[in-house]
Amino acid sequence: MFVYNYKNVKNIYLVLEVLFIAYLILGSNSCTTTKNKKEEKIRAGEYIQFVPESQIVPIQCLGGRYPQIFNSESQAEWSISPINDTVNIKIILDSSFPDMSIAYDSVRLRNFEIQLVLNEQTQFQPVQIIVDKNLVETQEGTIRRFKRNIELSFPILASQIMVPKEGLQNTSVNLVIKGYDTVFCFTWKPKPIEVEVPLPMKIEAGKQCFSDKAKKTHRKVLNWTHTFD
Repeated sequence: MFVYNYKNVKNIYLVLEVLFIAYLILGSNSCTTTKNKKEEKIRAGEYIQFVPESQIVPIQCLGGRYPQIFNSESQAEWSISPINDTVNIKIILDSSFPDMSIAYDSVRLRNFEIQLVLNEQTQFQPVQIIVDKNLVETQEGTIRRFKRNIELSFPILASQIMVPKEGLQNTSVNLVIKGYDTVFCFTWKPKPIEVEVPLPMKIEAGKQCFSDKAKKTHRKVLNWTHTFD
């Protein structure tokens, strides 16, 4: 039979306080461990394989004489050959340019130069251009609209396209097409990676985690000991 007296309550409270401190120490370590698993340290000069943030990107005009050759519906999709890991790019070109001959030739990239630009020193021209025979042609008032699919294959392995971890947000891979005194571009940005939180922020996060656990557990201990009052 349990005898209720001040000495018993004091001993129980002392045991609970010891357990409470041990719990906080273990809890603090778990906060740090969990956070460390989600962080990745960036070292200067370290490179990683390029992975696009978005597979499909819209066309952009970088400048020139005829910026309206292609409609905004034109887009390119980044893909990798499952057979040999080479880079393939599938393009949908859409044009309703008033000069019908230019519009017709443009959606098959006739009279255009094509380059895959990794950086200022590294450019690749396609080794294969597959033009879809199916041309979609519609009449919009007095204007004819043309739409066609094209697939480009480049002589580079996807695993060979490396980008720097540091300054990753300033990196991109570009498909540049030049024709009719105008330059167009499709731009792929790399997928962001998790970065290490600066040490002062880590310390503050650890303090907050420790403080939250301490308050919550202390309330539970007090509520439990009050049952002996």
